[in-house]
Amino acid sequence: MNNTQIYPFERNRYYPGRRLLSTDFTAEQTYLNNKQRFLNALMYGNGIVCGLGVFPLDDQSLLVESGAAIDGTGRLIVVDTSEKQKLSAIIGFEELRTNKASLCIRYYEEGTHKANANEPDDPDVEAQCNRVREGYQLFVMDTEELPEAASIETAFLAKDALLANENYLVQFILPATVSRRHLVRAIVEVEKISDADVSLNYFGILQTPTFLSEFGEKHLQIELKDLCLKKGERASFDYWMETLDLPVDTANIVLQAGSAQAFENDRGIKVPTHFSLEIHLSNEAPESLINREIGRISLEMKAIGARGDDFIRLADLELMRTENTYRIENVFENGIKKYLSVPSQDLLRSEYTGFFVKKLAFSDIRQERLVEDDTPETRTSEKSGLEIATGVVEIPLSEEVRKGDIYYSGEIYHGLGEGKVYVDVGYEGISVGDKTYGGGQRTIYGNPEIFARKQRNVVLAETAVCVLNDKGSFEIGARILDDVDAIALMYRWVAIKCPAREEQSGNIYTRGMSISPETPTVRIQTGESHYFGVQFNNMKPMDICYELTESGTGDISADGIYTAPSNPGVYEIFIFCTDLPQICTYAYAIVEKK
Repeated sequence: MNNTQIYPFERNRYYPGRRLLSTDFTAEQTYLNNKQRFLNALMYGNGIVCGLGVFPLDDQSLLVESGAAIDGTGRLIVVDTSEKQKLSAIIGFEELRTNKASLCIRYYEEGTHKANANEPDDPDVEAQCNRVREGYQLFVMDTEELPEAASIETAFLAKDALLANENYLVQFILPATVSRRHLVRAIVEVEKISDADVSLNYFGILQTPTFLSEFGEKHLQIELKDLCLKKGERASFDYWMETLDLPVDTANIVLQAGSAQAFENDRGIKVPTHFSLEIHLSNEAPESLINREIGRISLEMKAIGARGDDFIRLADLELMRTENTYRIENVFENGIKKYLSVPSQDLLRSEYTGFFVKKLAFSDIRQERLVEDDTPETRTSEKSGLEIATGVVEIPLSEEVRKGDIYYSGEIYHGLGEGKVYVDVGYEGISVGDKTYGGGQRTIYGNPEIFARKQRNVVLAETAVCVLNDKGSFEIGARILDDVDAIALMYRWVAIKCPAREEQSGNIYTRGMSISPETPTVRIQTGESHYFGVQFNNMKPMDICYELTESGTGDISADGIYTAPSNPGVYEIFIFCTDLPQICTYAYAIVEKK
């Protein structure tokens, strides 16, 4: 029974005196079955839950292991014990026309426990079945006759063709909406369209001003080498990127002008010169974007996606057939079976996944490892341009410490490089039994004698610092002012590096800092797009603004993608730093007619 219309649901209503017929009891069973199948299809989908492995026993026989599956209408298929079958005894074998077949399984039910039936209105009916046994049926069919798998088309992915001809289709695929400050995977998918025996080589550079590649670059180098597929086969290649936190709502990915080249069997072929993909940026987490998109899928869309999935594909078979006999050459399961993810297997799945997945952002991969032992902690204030470093040093004392003795720390490297640096030191100790401050670690900058009455264990010593500007280091000297009972002095030091006065301009330091376009002059055709990337010289990367110096000379997006106008000419683009507009440069586009 292929019951594909399982909703809306309708159940019996009971009341006193109602006469129940066999149709009423059948309706009761149908209601419960449909509810369960609806939940199976909605919650799990269709595929294999467990087991159902296929193995060749000999040249003509197969073993199908026990297991369970759910078909596209939510019906449960259970193989309770492993089954051995000669291939020739499986349904559909006689109708095979080719040497490539697929072994499938479907839900099947039959009546059992026949009994005499008293049907006065139909005397020809002699027996009825008291039970319905739910089971399965194995069958084979030519692989080429399998119905094409239906898919649910949503707006989650954005795609555009890098190459499309009679032999190959190469598409670049990316989520239509991405999360700022998160990783995102782009896919280059190659599909073979024809039967022609041709290999494909492709090269192109996609400019990604709002994304950072795995190598810290704002472009992706797409390179396909000696790719040879059969008709209908697909190959995909992953490119991971990090979405930058830029003040734009949309990001554009464009093909760098003149970068695309393609060859079939070493023969150059024509490639599209225009490629543009618009991606939306969101502050939502990826999980939120995904949940919302999946939640939009309606029941009609799910019904279309499950259309024709009233069976489960178990394996593909490669046969050697003659006029009188056959031989099973190979059995293929990998990439054929579709497994379902069920909660009872999540714990084991998580354990196995841990052997392959390490969550690490690109910024963490690119960052150099810091040695924390005795390494100064360094920070930079972006607003003031100051560089600050701090650390702790211990100055050992001799066994007999006398008033007036001087002790030195030895040379300390602050990590801010050469140049003028201001260093201050403070006595670091622990306050014990103090009524004013309580216990805990304290640092006293300046004259510690002022706090001697409030903190008992303060060592009275005056300090001086000698900064070695040419070496990027300093030395601390301490003079003992009173008798002490300690074996060492502990000091917290803070180093601050300030730009020279001649480098200051309104509290912003710009001397020696500049930007320059990665491609100062580009030659493109009318209507084409190009991303003007920027190099930062003697400065950290910051937000960039783009402007056209004249109206009617094309369009420039907030992230630097220039689109040429319909009129040829030479056009100027003004580029400057958002926070430091005095740091600027120019780029030029030479636009030619197609």
